[in-house]
Amino acid sequence: MSAATQDQVIGRRGVVWMLMIGGVGLVGSLFLLIFGDTIGPPTTAKGSSYSDSAVGHGAFVELLRAMRYRVFINRDPEARHITSRDLIIIAEPDIRLFSSERLESLSREQAQVLIVLPKWATWPSTEDPGWIERAELLPIEAVQLLADEVIENATATRGSVETLTLNRFPEWVPTLADAQFVKSLDLRPIVTGPDGNLMAYVESSNLRIAVLTDPDLIANHGLHLGDNAHLALALVDVLLLPGGRIFIDETLHGFAVEKNVWRLMFEPPYLAATLLALVTMWLIVWHSARRFGAPLPPMPAFSSGKDALIENAARLLISGGHGAHVAERYGEATVIEAGQRLRLTNRDATDDLRPQLERIAERRGITAKLPCRRQQTLHPVALARRYHEWKLEMFGGS
Repeated sequence: MSAATQDQVIGRRGVVWMLMIGGVGLVGSLFLLIFGDTIGPPTTAKGSSYSDSAVGHGAFVELLRAMRYRVFINRDPEARHITSRDLIIIAEPDIRLFSSERLESLSREQAQVLIVLPKWATWPSTEDPGWIERAELLPIEAVQLLADEVIENATATRGSVETLTLNRFPEWVPTLADAQFVKSLDLRPIVTGPDGNLMAYVESSNLRIAVLTDPDLIANHGLHLGDNAHLALALVDVLLLPGGRIFIDETLHGFAVEKNVWRLMFEPPYLAATLLALVTMWLIVWHSARRFGAPLPPMPAFSSGKDALIENAARLLISGGHGAHVAERYGEATVIEAGQRLRLTNRDATDDLRPQLERIAERRGITAKLPCRRQQTLHPVALARRYHEWKLEMFGGS
């Protein structure tokens, strides 16, 4: 076992496992840091599509999907993926977050917008997250604040649905308690009554806006009552253009996902550059972590031993141009050695030995030819190889 192997703290397989575990942990941590706020739906008991409470809109979203509408949740404050053919539903937005500027940002592509006014003040349950402990009607002044942001000269009221005029949907009658309406000359009615409009278009806005003044029509506790579900779907059909999608906005409920440089790194077109950088970092780490343990000893300046001596001598002879002389001396030594082994006379005179060795080789049927003097012009290596091959065949490989 070499010194390097003895000093090695961990093997190659251990290095691979450490890099894999560390890499997975690093990627997981970065993923949670960057995208953690988008994993899974938030828990809320308010009037939101994420809510399963009585005042939530989760059932309405499921109904739309069951009816084969293409429904998506929008958490982008700038709504960059929404087009002019789509419908944005802003249901019971937080008045503290709502403004005309935010509304224009969400509908900048002139998409149809449906705004659902708020109605209830709720208190979340301390025992069952996502449920409410109690609910009370909002003061009508609070509803008026949001109505004023959307409709000019608006007046929010509450009354009865018994005398509603169903202009577009005469076959569907809503079931609402403490029904909420808005009066304004700037509204073009869809469903109206003596107390005001339940559904209407906003004529004064330069945006394509419609309002639903009572959220109980689409709330979890009211969607199943009477013809509420039919009326809600009919309203969607009126507002949604052919081929359009439905986006339920959650940015005005406080669930906006803000863009940042880390998230942009993992979105096109920056994703390709990020992947290249990650691969480069991985290769650098892999290259630097190929071995663990004590540093390898430095290579000696000069090698030692027989092999090093022979190699250095060969390099000196080659660099000095003495190859031909070495090959010639090797040939002479081969001839003299052959004469000595065959006990020939004049064993030290190569010129006298050559004819005798050639005759013996001919009698033995040796195919390799002993190089003659006129072949000394061959390349030194080729000449030395011929002497060596002749010697091996002459003496049976010894």
